[in-house]
Amino acid sequence: MAVTGPAALDGLTKAALSADPLLQRPRFDACVAVELVIEVRHRITSPHVFLSVEAPAQTFTIDTRLLAEAATRRLAAAT
Repeated sequence: MAVTGPAALDGLTKAALSADPLLQRPRFDACVAVELVIEVRHRITSPHVFLSVEAPAQTFTIDTRLLAEAATRRLAAAT
């Protein structure tokens, strides 16, 4: 997910839900979003990851706040 950015959450969620229909989607999304923040924070390697979390393209800098906000937006869209 560190390479594909927050959009990977949707596909992963759908795959998990089809494997286990009893899975609570909001809880799963929250766990994956937290993991996404951790992974991207440690493994950013591509400009499109920066842009997918709305990091400034001029500097390609990112911080935990930007990642957390991206995860929050993704969770809000998923529910």
